[in-house]
Amino acid sequence: MAGGRRVTWGDLDVHYFDYGLGDSPAVSCGVAVRLGAALAARPEKARLRDAERHSPPRWLEPATRRALLREAGFSEGDIEAARKRIVEDQRRRIQS
Repeated sequence: MAGGRRVTWGDLDVHYFDYGLGDSPAVSCGVAVRLGAALAARPEKARLRDAERHSPPRWLEPATRRALLREAGFSEGDIEAARKRIVEDQRRRIQS
């Protein structure tokens, strides 16, 4: 490495959150998911190496998002209403 410089990382603070209904019109299909309330008051400590191995996927199938929201306590009606709002926002963006 040039100049003998080296970068290292220590432990991480991992925060866990519940899922919430999102309203982002950037979602490509299905309903948007956002971070909900924090599930724990204090973060857990983790090593970077472990966190990288156990990180969640960056993209979720629409059916998976729906299932996660149902598990978080949202009704099918709530989820469908949110999906319809997103579709309407997407239509408005196309027209403008």
